[in-house]
Amino acid sequence: MTFRYASINVGKGSELGGVEEACGAGVRFVGADSGSNDVGPYMLANQGTMFPPENYRRDFRLLFPVTTAHRVPFVTGSAAGGGSDWGVDLFAGMVREAFAAAGLHGRMARIYAEVSPELVVEHQRAGRLRPLRDAPPYDRERILGSERIVQVLGPEPFQAVLEGGADVVIAGRASDTSIYAAMPAAAGVPWAQSYGAARIAECGAAAADPPGSGVLGFDVDEDGFTVYGFDGAGVTPASLGRQQLYEQADPFRRIEPGGVLDMEEVRYLPIGPSRVRVEGCRWEPADRYTLKLEGVEKAGYQSIALVSIADPVMLTDFDHWRREMVEAVWERTRAVYGEGVDEQVTLTVRSYGYDGTLGPLTPRPAAPPSEVLLMATAVAADPELAHAHAANFWHTAVHHPSRRWKGFVNLAWPLSPPVVDRGELYRFNVHHAMEVDDPLDTCRIEWEDL
Repeated sequence: MTFRYASINVGKGSELGGVEEACGAGVRFVGADSGSNDVGPYMLANQGTMFPPENYRRDFRLLFPVTTAHRVPFVTGSAAGGGSDWGVDLFAGMVREAFAAAGLHGRMARIYAEVSPELVVEHQRAGRLRPLRDAPPYDRERILGSERIVQVLGPEPFQAVLEGGADVVIAGRASDTSIYAAMPAAAGVPWAQSYGAARIAECGAAAADPPGSGVLGFDVDEDGFTVYGFDGAGVTPASLGRQQLYEQADPFRRIEPGGVLDMEEVRYLPIGPSRVRVEGCRWEPADRYTLKLEGVEKAGYQSIALVSIADPVMLTDFDHWRREMVEAVWERTRAVYGEGVDEQVTLTVRSYGYDGTLGPLTPRPAAPPSEVLLMATAVAADPELAHAHAANFWHTAVHHPSRRWKGFVNLAWPLSPPVVDRGELYRFNVHHAMEVDDPLDTCRIEWEDL
């Protein structure tokens, strides 16, 4: 048997013309991964969405009249970016608006992925939390101090609601691949092929050639899968291989809630214009079922300041000047707040155009750069202290002399006021997997008629 589905992006403002073609071609569902932790913890802290909310509304208005007319379910996970309960409710409200505006009818399932700190503590006491590589300390105090914790859902909750007749599935934080692997596996396709295709499908048209907007189709069977594009989108062996490398510490082995997808012997075989056959995926079942946890905690308040240097004399001695300038910033802050202030505030200075992106990994240039942008971030539990430290950086930087320059310092700053207070700052605080007896035990499913 062959199972056919389509993968799209929502929120990017992508062209969705291929959805009509895909639905007409008999896809069994249209999927979209809506989230990521790539851009940091702010979305899990309910501080915003990956794309502007109006982008999602626009895409839903275009999407649902098509999928509903063809009776094709739409499935998305990691709603709003972070996959919190707030994100699920935000997306669900947009779905209601889109259905009401178009006079559509259907059934929506909401899958919530948040877990209580108390539940996580119970698993910790029972020895059912597994630290992953480079995991931070994660004790009872750290767990209970979390602002929010989500489990990264596997395919089973998606299978449950789709078998229950959902026309729209809005899920919280989920494994990107679980969204796509759920239905093929439930239909009898082996996990190796279900997850192998999902590994390509998870980022929508990112695997297209060229990458970007569009709709990709997947025909999955017991021996492999075929990838192709709708509405002019195309794929090549190189574009699919590129996707295998994307976001992976190990491009050959991907850990999922119920096992490991092994792609070491995968083959990408062109079988026609913009069609690629993929074979060679293997699946290793896990001894125990685990769900990765993602959690955030407050890190304090953040203020930032920017200054730029284009003076060639200063830039020939930049390393020395930067070291002296940063120490002068600390001296000024200590003079007001006392020596103990070093434990209360942090200052990070990045020098873009010099070593701001890679830091010490950046090879030293043979010649000085033509200009450098300094970005300083100050973080403290007290917002006034964070602001003061960033302000001390700005004023010190634009006046601190260079040992090779006897005149006044020549720096610029692009913002007025020069210090920007960004408010509360959050950080991820867990890198563990939680063992569960049943993948449905720790999530919550709600139904409603649209």
